[in-house]
Amino acid sequence: AANGRIRVKFDGDPELVEVEPCNLSPLPEVRVLLRDCKLIEPRGNFTKRFSTMEEFEALSWRGRCELNFQGVGRSSEAGAGPLQVTREGVHHVLHVYTGEPLAAGLCVSGLEMDVQGMDQGWGNSGDSGVDLYVLRAATQESGRDEEPLLRVTYDRTRHPYPHHRLRLDGLFGPLAPQPGDRLQISLLCPEYPGWSAYVEEVTVRLRCVIEQEELFKALVPDAWRLHTVPAFERLWDGMRNDAVLAVDMSHLSLRGQAHQNAWRERAPPAKQYEFKALGVRLNELVGRRSHRCPDGVRTLFSKLDAYKSTAGAPPDAARRKQRYDVLRSTIHSTFDAMEKLGRWDLLEAVLAHYAECSSECIYRWDREITNMHDLVTGEATGTDALELEDQFLQKLCAFRRRIVEAELHRAKGSAVNSDVHFESYFYGSIHFGVPEQLEAARDPNRLNYGLLNMLRPADVQRNLMLAYTPAKIRRCLRAEVLESQAEGSQAMREKVNDWLRAHIPAGFQPKLAAQERQEAWLYEACHDKDYKLTDAALNFMLCNMHILRGDRLACLCGELSEEQHGLPCAAPPPSPAACGGQGSGDGGH
Repeated sequence: AANGRIRVKFDGDPELVEVEPCNLSPLPEVRVLLRDCKLIEPRGNFTKRFSTMEEFEALSWRGRCELNFQGVGRSSEAGAGPLQVTREGVHHVLHVYTGEPLAAGLCVSGLEMDVQGMDQGWGNSGDSGVDLYVLRAATQESGRDEEPLLRVTYDRTRHPYPHHRLRLDGLFGPLAPQPGDRLQISLLCPEYPGWSAYVEEVTVRLRCVIEQEELFKALVPDAWRLHTVPAFERLWDGMRNDAVLAVDMSHLSLRGQAHQNAWRERAPPAKQYEFKALGVRLNELVGRRSHRCPDGVRTLFSKLDAYKSTAGAPPDAARRKQRYDVLRSTIHSTFDAMEKLGRWDLLEAVLAHYAECSSECIYRWDREITNMHDLVTGEATGTDALELEDQFLQKLCAFRRRIVEAELHRAKGSAVNSDVHFESYFYGSIHFGVPEQLEAARDPNRLNYGLLNMLRPADVQRNLMLAYTPAKIRRCLRAEVLESQAEGSQAMREKVNDWLRAHIPAGFQPKLAAQERQEAWLYEACHDKDYKLTDAALNFMLCNMHILRGDRLACLCGELSEEQHGLPCAAPPPSPAACGGQGSGDGGH
């Protein structure tokens, strides 16, 4: 609009609504996909996003708090009343300070904490100290992680001085503090007679990747349509060159992938399963088949049916029932799919995995039950009703899961560790757009491995990104879609042609008649003489879908930083001869 506002039209609403460009939150249902938006006319004010590494002080507290073995806490603050002391195991815990919410746009990669304090100064040592917790803004209940992000332990046998410094690197994914989260520090002291602890100063510094935007100084000329032909030629030359392409990290968003059906969020327990015992269901299945039922299966099912507590299960009975009901529902739906699809050949393997985890913790239960559900059901989301972009994201999500699994096995071999909590720490330390990251965040025991230095998350992240380059993404899609003989692949190839017909760039042979222009675009520009989709056409599709990005092609101000795509910077692109872009098509997410 002339006043600088954006006019938005929602489905079912015939009126246009004017909103501020960066303030869409007051309107309902405004989170739309980029493919549902179409560029009509560039009006300038284009920005370039870039990242910088910065370190800043996120929390600073000075004073004096004391806590003794009787659970009595004191503070030096004037007018401080009785201090609330809680109990965690054999430790008394005194809340010291909670910081302000972290600013928007932060991507925390590490932190450093300085603590001034010590225990009673005599006798035994090594069981008191200061904990750093994260209060999650996205959690509606208590909000605090079950386990501390970092703990400074007062141990005079190793460090007799009151000043302590602890550093944590390689924070990625759900493990790292997010924008809106708060940092909280607590003093803890055991209940052993004579013990006490104090803290006088705490400082927490975060190392962050700061996302910033810079306004392009170049203005879009009024006669921009006259430049569409040379812009398209520059665009198409760039689409043939991987040096100007990088992975667009936005398509790794788990929330966005769930919105586009790339993976299925676990559904709440179905009503019909709420009162049906798993033991009864097992007898019905095994009674009709000749499979042997391992003893551990009945043990697991009896624990789930009776809501018996196990390691890692919520201590509160209501929350434990809610958690177990999800597992019970998943098992029921696995058996349903087995009956519907006739996959009786998998029954023995499924029961064997159930039996193996029966004596383990709830996180192992969750992992095995979910894996068996995926083994039997596969991808149950219907593909006919999905957009091509959503189907590409499904294929790439499965591709990334295979990459991560291979890297996980290498990490487990290097660390000589096969513990399920190590797997949770591995998944919780990466940012690679796989749903296992969310499951790992629910396991508080994963954080113990952060202090053992058995894994270098930064190296793992780099290895993952090196296995997920534009060339390897194209290779995956060619094998899974373009050159596949699997059922449903032909329908997807027809969707590819339909997508290309609907996304002809404005600068491609504009003087031809519409039908002739469409045929020239589809059969001459996008396919080779063997009628195989060219790399340039596939890159063009992936850039429009925001799976790849071609910022270097049109960037007049500088290169993409290494942090933006996780790979070493390639050779600089040729100097721009005209204002280029990624076509006038819609796409992305």
